[in-house]
Amino acid sequence: MGACAAEPSSQAERERIAKQRQAAEVQYAQREAECKRRFVVTSCIDQARADRRQSLDNLHQQEIALDEVERQQRSAEHRRRREAKAWDEINKPPPEPRAPRVPKQREAKPLLPPSAASRPAPVDRSADEQQARERFEARQREAQAHKEEIEKRNRDRAAKRKPALPMPAASSP
Repeated sequence: MGACAAEPSSQAERERIAKQRQAAEVQYAQREAECKRRFVVTSCIDQARADRRQSLDNLHQQEIALDEVERQQRSAEHRRRREAKAWDEINKPPPEPRAPRVPKQREAKPLLPPSAASRPAPVDRSADEQQARERFEARQREAQAHKEEIEKRNRDRAAKRKPALPMPAASSP
């Protein structure tokens, strides 16, 4: 709420600075035109530029100060909201206690063996099991054949190699 009251004055201040900036630019243009009518143009224009720069720098410093005040106001508002939220959290009433949860009671079933009529029909799994067993055995045969092929290749490579040279005799000390 404090920020709302500050915004119109800061907006008016910004408009005032913008008008002064525009007036400084107009004044510079007039002085520049006046200088061009004189005999010594360069020093006159340099002086007009220096005056304009000083005026614009002053306005820029005012804007910086205005920005800092607005930043501090926003920071204070943010801090106030954060503290209010923390205060509300601290002062929040405790939650109402819940009634303890009671597990549902199940009906007691008799422990008698089910009759043949109430049993589900047996599922014929023998065909699925037979297919799975055949796939397993086929993979086993492929693995064994691969293993034998690798061993044969290694034996052939070893046979093609030159025999290793004997170790040199140990020298006696």
